[in-house]
Amino acid sequence: TLMVKDIPLRSPGEVLLYSKLRSKTKLASEIDIAWAAGLFEGEGCINLPKVTREHGYDSPFRLVIQSTDEDVIIKICDLIEGCYKQGPHKPTGHGIKLVHRFVIQGKNAVGFSYQILPHLCSRRSERLQEALKEYERLRRK
Repeated sequence: TLMVKDIPLRSPGEVLLYSKLRSKTKLASEIDIAWAAGLFEGEGCINLPKVTREHGYDSPFRLVIQSTDEDVIIKICDLIEGCYKQGPHKPTGHGIKLVHRFVIQGKNAVGFSYQILPHLCSRRSERLQEALKEYERLRRK
């Protein structure tokens, strides 16, 4: 049995996919989780909290996936609790297609992170683990 934050997860087959650590849960297949991890690995971005003197940290730990394919963003939003879709937005840089974003933050992002970590390659896995440690460190302040 796979354990994530003291919550038992069934593996393989149906895996308890939780994004909200203390909220309702949702069942997703191991394939869905692996697909979400692959999408994050290729298109994802990790945003760490920004620390200010006046307010401590003022922006939450956030994961973002950006794509010009709206159906991909809709699919991942249907699979993951606690996220939201942004867009369409005008592209930045030289792009011409509208972009859509999957955004998940705070405790929801932490839960999602622990679900996809086993499926990530080493570089992205290390970066996500560093971000999770930094988020926990800032929360303790």
